[in-house]
Amino acid sequence: MSIGGGSYLFGGTSDSAFMGDLWTFDFAKARTDHGKPSATNWKFQGGSRTGNSNGTTTWPASRQYATSWTDSQGGLWLWSGFGSRKANDTDGGYLDDLWRYDVDQKRWSRERSVGTHGGPIPSGKTWSNAWTTPEGDLFVFSGFDADTKIHNDMWRFRSSSRTWALVYNYS
Repeated sequence: MSIGGGSYLFGGTSDSAFMGDLWTFDFAKARTDHGKPSATNWKFQGGSRTGNSNGTTTWPASRQYATSWTDSQGGLWLWSGFGSRKANDTDGGYLDDLWRYDVDQKRWSRERSVGTHGGPIPSGKTWSNAWTTPEGDLFVFSGFDADTKIHNDMWRFRSSSRTWALVYNYS
């Protein structure tokens, strides 16, 4: 996720552990280093460096294959993925939580989301395709769920109202 002259990286895996750390890459510094990426271009922002963290009320659980995007207010969003559901969870599971990182405050908040008009919300997925519109809506297409079933559906998330809407479902 790129915003404000930098790029943000959350989670992943390392040595069979799900990671829950957040890092930024400073593009301006990389330019002064003649474009050579180095460890000094990366800055640790917080989270678990040891892996397999189930998160807290103020930090997302460790995960991989999450969907992420930025909004027009300078926020970074994180949804779903596969990762730690409890402390030291090395097997992992599908997550369906939604988080927003405020870049200025350097703080995560877990976001409550609902279906439009009380309708459904998407189940946790991995390997989804996602894109945003100029208005800030997120569209999520396809992905694998907990039954390793491939979905052929599309969802829209409106960050302004925190609502999900099923656009279509060909599953």
